[in-house]
Amino acid sequence: MPLAPKVLSGEAAVLRPLRAADRVLSVRWRNDPEIRDGILGYRFPVTAEMEADWVNSVLKDQSRTRVILAIEEKSDGAFVGFVYLNNIDWFARNAEFGILIGERSRHGKGLAREALALVVDYAFKTLNLQRLYLRVVAFNKRALRLYRGFGFVQEGIQRQHAFARGRYHDVVLMGLLRGEFKAIVSPVHARPSS
Repeated sequence: MPLAPKVLSGEAAVLRPLRAADRVLSVRWRNDPEIRDGILGYRFPVTAEMEADWVNSVLKDQSRTRVILAIEEKSDGAFVGFVYLNNIDWFARNAEFGILIGERSRHGKGLAREALALVVDYAFKTLNLQRLYLRVVAFNKRALRLYRGFGFVQEGIQRQHAFARGRYHDVVLMGLLRGEFKAIVSPVHARPSS
């Protein structure tokens, strides 16, 4: 059984497995300094070949330690970003959460919030995880508001851990336990893989 669901669908966002063609847009996002700096991503230029290799590695991954999904805006089917669970530890039942809305014109439309809700719901209810954790650079106030509003708790600070925009920045460590989770997107319609 594949680890990733076929589709997770909410009111505004649809999460689906990556497709090879997604690399055409995602390589642009990875090379956009504003997007890249806000997510602590790979710090160097990414070529089309590098991005194709990454997407292919995701598509072929049999490790069962990550779930990476594309985010589409439901109204028009536009591919707008990624959401992931990485480093899934099946014994401790935890995983790292991450999200990227690469299309700047789609920022502020609630897509990240809904994608977060869909993946957290899937992580706790379907994958039976106990804890999600994340890292966010301290200047990314929009992400911090999203995570705090969703119930993630600050667990620590890595002082001057990230270098972006010509200087060092703190990185905020946050976590969410299964018992703290409240579904904020209702109804969440998940159709897991069979």
